[in-house]
Amino acid sequence: MVLAFESTNDFHDSSNAVATVIYTQSLKPAQAMVWSGLMNFIGEWFARSVNGWANNT
Repeated sequence: MVLAFESTNDFHDSSNAVATVIYTQSLKPAQAMVWSGLMNFIGEWFARSVNGWANNT
């Protein structure tokens, strides 16, 4: 249940972050989407790595 919440919460957080970056014109929309996808991938990978490490200790 927690994993489902975190996954859906990440989608909402990333959409808000992308909208803010596009609205302030800090990045172009395509750049904002690429950065968002890349950072979400890294975040999920890191979270799963830490979880796997914690379960093995």
